[in-house]
Amino acid sequence: MKNDAYCHIKRFDDDTLDHIRSQFDKESGLDFMDRFNRLSDEIIQLQTQNIPPESEKCQQIVKEYWGLIMEFTNGDTSMLPKLVEIGDIDTATTPWEQRQKP
Repeated sequence: MKNDAYCHIKRFDDDTLDHIRSQFDKESGLDFMDRFNRLSDEIIQLQTQNIPPESEKCQQIVKEYWGLIMEFTNGDTSMLPKLVEIGDIDTATTPWEQRQKP
């Protein structure tokens, strides 16, 4: 799975890659990806179970997910359009991308 996430990094532009390098070292980057993957799995599970978005569990997951986004961007919301573009996966080439695909 970590190799799959590494493959996804190819989608980042140079500015975003520079941000990642300045924000995370190898250990903290892997920890971040583990937390991101765990939350992504929980979101997929909630969707599969048709849990309503307004439920307490969904709201808690969304809060945690937003916290990861703020951690990743270091609060710089100008990065959000880039992240949305990167996350817009039409064709999944790895299992990791398949999990992120809507």
